[in-house]
Amino acid sequence: MGFPFTTYMDLIDYASSQERIKNNGRYYEMHHIIPKHEGGLDDDSNLVLLTLYEHTLAHYLLAMESNGRVMTANLISAQLISSYGDMCSDNCARKAAIENFLNDPKAIELLENVKKNLADLPRAWIQIGNQKPYPVAANGRRIDNMIDNGIQFKFLEVCPICNQPNSRSSFACCKEHTIEYLASLRNAVKKGQSETVAASWKNEEVANSRKKSSSISQKGIPKNIVWITNGTNNQTIKKDAEVPQGWRKGRTAEKWEYTPEQKAAAKGRNGIGIYIHKDDIVKRVKESELQSWLDNGWIKGSIDRRIHVGMPHLNRKKNTWIHKENECIMIPKEELTQYLDNGWIKGRPNSSKKVRAKQRISQAGLYWFTNGIIDKRAREQPEGFYRGRTNTFPK
Repeated sequence: MGFPFTTYMDLIDYASSQERIKNNGRYYEMHHIIPKHEGGLDDDSNLVLLTLYEHTLAHYLLAMESNGRVMTANLISAQLISSYGDMCSDNCARKAAIENFLNDPKAIELLENVKKNLADLPRAWIQIGNQKPYPVAANGRRIDNMIDNGIQFKFLEVCPICNQPNSRSSFACCKEHTIEYLASLRNAVKKGQSETVAASWKNEEVANSRKKSSSISQKGIPKNIVWITNGTNNQTIKKDAEVPQGWRKGRTAEKWEYTPEQKAAAKGRNGIGIYIHKDDIVKRVKESELQSWLDNGWIKGSIDRRIHVGMPHLNRKKNTWIHKENECIMIPKEELTQYLDNGWIKGRPNSSKKVRAKQRISQAGLYWFTNGIIDKRAREQPEGFYRGRTNTFPK
């Protein structure tokens, strides 16, 4: 399958002869007939409306009719025109045009030619200082920009280890030489760093500043001073001085005790006072005022605050399990003695995990019933009971 135009100007002449208007229901892109990097202007005489396919083909034909940097730039432009469709909004006309473009056999053939020519472009491996080498287009703008900005670099035309020809995929001839050369670069960086530090010490001002800062420890004690102790007291002496009799090097840890003022200050943190409560009300009062509050019926200490924040169920009566023969019920704890006198046994029967698991299997079809006070399980509803359970008990 060939292309509808064989030269760049054939395409431009065809598009210029069409009376095209942007936003008339068909998607067009503006194209500079003479590229801007070759001196083209933004005048109407140098602009033409092209479809997405024609725009890609225009840059491809420009690349085929040129060489060097211009060829590289136009091939990259031809590849990028049909990219970034996912970055368009859902109602973007460009996104729809790209989707149609990528479904066109002619467009797919064109893009394959673009990729093939990009892959065949001459490439070069360059290296800046001790950095890792990377590939660039031999005739691309990147090299020219680096030269214009005064960046020093070198070309790696052969393997830096054995001088054998390198490839497009690596600056070395094989994987082993790639690893070896990168390791040598890391060592060169480390060596350069150590040389830089050694050279900085030759600067008298820098060296004196470092010596001065290193002679002081984190606690502000000069390094030529040592601590000595006699088991009770601690003091410092010069490092080369003789340790007095009865003293030894080191320090004795002092037992820390709060002073009365510190204790009073610590006691007064987070609100001075002691907790007292009365009629479900809890407050904090000063210790000096405690007795007057106690005289008014308040009680020293706090109570469970959860009861006062919308959790009255925490104040309910405690319950316990009892069983008799094949019946197991839950009762208020204060009624336990009465049931035990009638032959009931405290706890659940066969409470081990394995036995209870067997019970769950054998009790299939049992339901809970309650009379408002007692809960029991049965297959049929006992007289005076209704379906369900209760966890609250009347006084």
